[in-house]
Amino acid sequence: MERKIHNRKSAVFQSPQGDIGKSSGHQLQGGLDVPGQNDPLCSNADIGSPHPVKGNLGRGYSVSDRLIFNIARSVYGLIYLYSGMDKLLGLEEFRTQLKSVPIVRGIAPVIAPALPILELCLSSILLFAFGRYERIGLWCSVVLMGTFTIYITIMMVTGMHHSQCSCSGLIESLNWTEHLIFNLVLVGLGISALAMESKRTVKL
Repeated sequence: MERKIHNRKSAVFQSPQGDIGKSSGHQLQGGLDVPGQNDPLCSNADIGSPHPVKGNLGRGYSVSDRLIFNIARSVYGLIYLYSGMDKLLGLEEFRTQLKSVPIVRGIAPVIAPALPILELCLSSILLFAFGRYERIGLWCSVVLMGTFTIYITIMMVTGMHHSQCSCSGLIESLNWTEHLIFNLVLVGLGISALAMESKRTVKL
């Protein structure tokens, strides 16, 4: 009789724990609720951690991916900072150079002040923003660099590459072919960094 009563008490005590452990994916150890491997809110790296992180960083995402993204945003940010400042300091010369190019001659008065301001805004976002804004800034920077690349390609194909390059600073010393290669490398770097960063699934 005593053995039957003891077995009933054990069944009543163990049954809720087993149900809770199976339903929540947690393991009960010594009366403590420990996250298990089946818990969707915890990654494998968080098992046993006193403060499990909710979410998943995505398969294949590594520290090197983030490093490449930071390198890309820094390179773009510094280039646009230098280019924008140089254009603003020599605004009249920049406007004159644009007027000498047939395909942008009509909109040169608008492009001359707008382009350096845009470059400085992008450099500020790339160098100082975080989270979703740094990704948006890099996207816009890659699009702008792609636009420059298309412009150079048109100049070379149409035979207008004999005109003076409207770029500023050290980039102005490059010929059109070297400039095209330089831009393509930057576009490739930006696209690669954005592709690696897209592996992340955590919302910052």
